[in-house]
This record gives sequence, C-alpha cells and structure tokens, in this order.
Amino acid sequence: IDRDGIFLGIGGGSVLDVVGFSASIYLRGVDYVNVPTTMLSMVDASLGGKTGVNAMGIKNVIGVIKQPRAVIVDLSFLNTLPMPNYVDGFSEVMKYGVTMDKELFHYVIDNKDPLLSKERNALEWVIYRSLINKALIVEKDELDRTGDRAVLNYGHTVGHAIESASNFLISHGRAVALGMICEARIGVKLGYTSADVPKLLMNALSGYGLITKFDLFDHVDEIARAISRDKKRSGGFLRLPVVFDVGRWGLVKVGVNDFVRLVIEECRSIP
Repeated sequence: IDRDGIFLGIGGGSVLDVVGFSASIYLRGVDYVNVPTTMLSMVDASLGGKTGVNAMGIKNVIGVIKQPRAVIVDLSFLNTLPMPNYVDGFSEVMKYGVTMDKELFHYVIDNKDPLLSKERNALEWVIYRSLINKALIVEKDELDRTGDRAVLNYGHTVGHAIESASNFLISHGRAVALGMICEARIGVKLGYTSADVPKLLMNALSGYGLITKFDLFDHVDEIARAISRDKKRSGGFLRLPVVFDVGRWGLVKVGVNDFVRLVIEECRSIP
C-alpha cells in the first residue's frame, strides 16, 4: 500500500480504532474507510475521527484524531449480531438522548419492542439521529479543545474505570450504562442534575438489559487508579460533562480526588 491507498476497517469499535490508528501512522497518514458491523460502532465509534489503542491497562491512552474518508453503514450486519452485543449500542444512543436530544431519549424508550426486534425503520431513524448528534458536536470541537466534545464522554469517566477494574469482562456498553447512572447521581449530589434523571436512566437502560451488577466498593483502588489517569484530567481536576435535565447538559470542573470520593459514596452499588 502506498500513500494513495486506503485502509478499510470492517468490524466493531475495537477493529475500527486499530484500523484508523494504523492508517494515521502508516507512511505518516493514509486515508481509511469505516464499515461498522455492530450497533455500538454504527452509532458512535465509526464517526468522529478518534482512534486509539489500550496500553498499560488504560483505555485508548495511545491514539490520534484522524477523520475517516467515509463511513458506510449497512444494517444487514446487525442480522447476525448476538443480542447482548446488539443492545450494547443502545447505551451510546441513550447518552446522546439524555445529554442533548430529548426526543431521541423518549423515542428509544417508547419504541423498545421494534428496536429490540431490529425493525428497519426504527433502526434507521435511531442510527441517523445518533450520528447527526455526534457530527454536530464533532464539527464544533473536532480536536477536543473547546469543551463541546466532552459531552460525548458522558458516563465514560466512570464507565472506562469500570471496564478497567473488571479486566474488561464488562462490555463497553454496559460499563457506560453504569457510568451514566453513577455520574447522574453525582450530578444530583453536586446540585447540577434534576433528581429524577438517575431513575429515568435506570429504567431506560434496564429495559434494554444493560444494567450489570457491579460493586464499586470491591474495586476502590482500581477505580481510583483509572480515574486518576483519565484523559480529561488537567492539573488535578476533571472537565466533567453533567446533565441538567434530559436533553440539556453542561461542563463543570471537579477535583479528581473529590470525584473518586463521590463515585464511591454515591455509586457503591449499582443498581
């Protein structure tokens, strides 16, 4: 392959991350095309240009931002996707909904049956709406500098810590689901989040089978270590996206140590 060649990534988020990262460093950068084959990669990982690989037990610690030349979404890949892998993607869909798209959030709740049966019209609407939401954010903050792109990490600070603490036995979608509930509880505690948001999230995510029992208190050291290495930290603080109410979000600064304490206090056991 020379510099006029194209890398083609066909697979889930991990495959697309590796292909995108490889394309970005091969010959100092060649084009690549993403063909996502999982629900999670269709609504999230395939778009936005963030590529990365895990190292030293840290999620996506090595990576670059390089936009794909194209993203090709073919829903037929979902026909053979096992149900646990399929529903994993709905945690990211609900992330878009609870943070910035109230209509999407309630659509996913109200149309659970057609979505779980992979009904094409419902799926097309949800995937398109999710990608539009992400594209609008990436367009504002492609290089993750202004703070707008932080909303895409809602639930991920705690979610990535849970993934690491579980030795990645808990899937990304389920870890992010737990992370969103935990961060919503912390938002309530800090006075930013409406008190009904954690329960709304719990009910919505439970409806898709995304809530996994995980006792954070059994993994305090691993959780603290993972959060202290989070990419969003700066000078002992985290830039944390918080939900004010369904469809409205903002960015706050929280001390890393304070955040770890709040995680253990507010989210010791989920559910």
